[in-house]
Amino acid sequence: MKTNRATRYTLGVTATSRAVHAVLLQPGTDNPALLKYYTRPRSARPMISQPTLATGGQPFIDDSSGNDFTIQFGDGMGGGNELFLASEFAGAEPIKPEDALNPEAGGQVASFAYELSEILQHVREDGFGEPIVAFCATSSDVVHVELRVPPGTGEKKKGSSKAARSKKSGRDALTTLLAETYKGDIDHERLAFIPMTPAEDGSERYLAVFPKTGDSVAGTLSVIRQQKDEVMPLVRLLDTETSVFLGLARAWSAEREPSDAGQGPGHTLIVRAGTEDTLVLFVQGNTLRHFESMRSLTVFDSPDTICSRVLLLQDEYGIDDVHDVLLLSEEREEDMIESFTLFFPDAKVASLRRTIRLDVAEGEGLGKAASAVAAAGVATRVVGDPFYEPFFEKIDLLSKRFKQRRLQFRIQWQVPAMYTILFLTAFFFAGRYVVMESKIDVYRDELRKYPPELADTDVHILQARIDSLQAAYTGYMNALNLLDTLLVGSDKWSRGLEEVNRHTAALKGVWIESWQPNGSTVRITGNATSRDRVVGLADRTDGDIESMTFSEIRGHPVYSFTMVFPLEHDLPEAARYLREKAAATIQAARDERAALPENQQTTARPVSLK
Repeated sequence: MKTNRATRYTLGVTATSRAVHAVLLQPGTDNPALLKYYTRPRSARPMISQPTLATGGQPFIDDSSGNDFTIQFGDGMGGGNELFLASEFAGAEPIKPEDALNPEAGGQVASFAYELSEILQHVREDGFGEPIVAFCATSSDVVHVELRVPPGTGEKKKGSSKAARSKKSGRDALTTLLAETYKGDIDHERLAFIPMTPAEDGSERYLAVFPKTGDSVAGTLSVIRQQKDEVMPLVRLLDTETSVFLGLARAWSAEREPSDAGQGPGHTLIVRAGTEDTLVLFVQGNTLRHFESMRSLTVFDSPDTICSRVLLLQDEYGIDDVHDVLLLSEEREEDMIESFTLFFPDAKVASLRRTIRLDVAEGEGLGKAASAVAAAGVATRVVGDPFYEPFFEKIDLLSKRFKQRRLQFRIQWQVPAMYTILFLTAFFFAGRYVVMESKIDVYRDELRKYPPELADTDVHILQARIDSLQAAYTGYMNALNLLDTLLVGSDKWSRGLEEVNRHTAALKGVWIESWQPNGSTVRITGNATSRDRVVGLADRTDGDIESMTFSEIRGHPVYSFTMVFPLEHDLPEAARYLREKAAATIQAARDERAALPENQQTTARPVSLK
């Protein structure tokens, strides 16, 4: 079966009368990986089976179950026209048998829509998104009919073509034979045939499988499809326990060694004990030989009872040389294996769970439920494991209308949030557009102030002019900075030395040993023959004495000191002279202009200072 590879996860689902089991698989490198196992108990829902209301006071007898019982309304003494609780049931029409499982006609169907929706919600919460869903219907939801095609049905007849004979002996012939054999309703779209071993008289045998009217899977999907707040799951397959277990048994036989399988096409016995029935399959080689669903035998019976009933079936149909026995049960499976090992000493007895090769994640497993194995089997088929693909029958009992997903819109909080973000984003960019347009208008107004010839001038020429002006401006600024460094403060160190030398010469008995500039101050160290001379030097230079020590050298006192005094930042003599000279020249020019007549003052040119 071809699957949608874009969807990564597959959810196999099997529903019994007690619980719904789901297995989530993911394609792996060697084997499919088991990610999660979900199970939800079925909630009790009333079922309308056959006509439940009898009018006219006559008893109603139901022969469908094989037991006769009578239901009588009222006391039976008031005549045939009186009805018990007539005010409640007056005018009520009995439900027809064909409408008992039709929701549109007032009947109810077995549905596990709530449980399935809850499981899908947990799958989404676990971060697996929307998986592909595959169902495995139990034997209670499927009708099994054995068909026998007499030998010679497809023989050549006069006036019949080869294509007509082939078509007659194929699916159409089996469908016609099934309609003659089975008198109930048959949905030909949801019909499949499993080949069986030939009969003793040479007749070809087939097992026809199709869902019952109002089966639980169709009812569940119908309910979900009608709910507006539910998203229709991506359903791709509906298989049966019979075909799934048959495929697993074929894979089990293929993995066995030739020495273990025995000589010739040995038989494989499959027994599944459930809460509603016990399924028994005899497989000869890779072909189904016998199918039996024993509803009188359940998992609540003892393992020895189940084993004895299976032995009776084996003797009844003359089946011997059973080489493999695969067992599956929800309760006391180990006891069943022990009992069948005792009664089949020459066969290899194992659990059907061992036939599924899965990479199980830590903390996960299929549990004890037998339906979980069926769910894992149908999920393995959808995953598309190349090992299992040739062993499964190409069966799909799902209606085409359930494979088409309904277009639904689920409005949650994310949608209004996205619309709000979109609105704010559009509002922001609209505001930015208005602001930029206003700035562009301002620039246009500024450009209109310039002469038209500038607007028509080439952009490259204007850019060249701008670059030339910027280069000239940069050159002037560098020259001015250089001139400032030459004029202002260039001789302050020499004037400072001159001032200190002048003061030491005037004081006498003081000499300087070191000169250390520190920003706008100078730290000097020196010696003096008297303490008063040190103090006098500080007064003359406006300095601060940091330290003074006394020592005696060759009998004479010597005072060593450290002093800090500031330097003056006035203009040099040359700068003051140039400024005074420039001011005198400007004043002379003004005086000369003032002495001229008034009609000549405007044409007089100022004196250049260059």
